[in-house]
Amino acid sequence: MVRVKPRNLRARLGATLAVTAVAVAPGLATVDAAHAETKADRYCAVLVGKATGGKPSPVLARACDGTSAANARAKMLQASKDGPQATALAATLLMTWYANTDYRVPATSVYGSAGPCDSAGYRLRPDSYWSRNLSSARGSGSCNTARFANIAGTYSRTFALPVPYLGSALNDNVGTIWVYYR
Repeated sequence: MVRVKPRNLRARLGATLAVTAVAVAPGLATVDAAHAETKADRYCAVLVGKATGGKPSPVLARACDGTSAANARAKMLQASKDGPQATALAATLLMTWYANTDYRVPATSVYGSAGPCDSAGYRLRPDSYWSRNLSSARGSGSCNTARFANIAGTYSRTFALPVPYLGSALNDNVGTIWVYYR
């Protein structure tokens, strides 16, 4: 029989309780973060509508896949309320977000239901995972510019897309993104 010293037992118990507390604390552990931590959902696709009244673009559908961005897009189209065929015709790739510098996965592709970027563009609000993990981004088609603002809303910077690194003030600290054509 192995004897455990009381001090070691307390240390192990304390560590276990600390991990449990973090896992169940509201707002700290989210489904989005869990997906990105595993390789099961390394690729995600999000369909957004056009922003109105200065509000963020509404999220219309979202899906993830562990194999490819194409599979994530197919799942997203299936989840769309408009039906996969109608949505596939309207969904235009706007930009892709990456959790690492230099465009390395995990990644989320953001599609627009109102067609490509124009000067009004799309106003995006990253979910809880992406606001704390976004490091690089690529634009697609006419989506050649993006203004990233930090979570606190106290700093923003405009980039020509693609951008391999958002810089120290915005890396893992993105609250809103306005992607548009310039």
